[in-house]
Amino acid sequence: MNIVFFCRFVGAFCGFSYAICLPCLVYMRKRYLEGALRAPIIAFHVILIVLGLANFIGQFLIL
Repeated sequence: MNIVFFCRFVGAFCGFSYAICLPCLVYMRKRYLEGALRAPIIAFHVILIVLGLANFIGQFLIL
């Protein structure tokens, strides 16, 4: 395992967690506490998280 692979993994993980997953979860939590969390909001943000996860996984499948 070399340093390039490690940097690639850390960059992909940070991009997924800090740029995609965390904002979606915080927003949904805020809407939940306000009592305004509805199915379309949940579906849209879950789709965003799944696409971000696919991008995270794709970083390692494409060489």
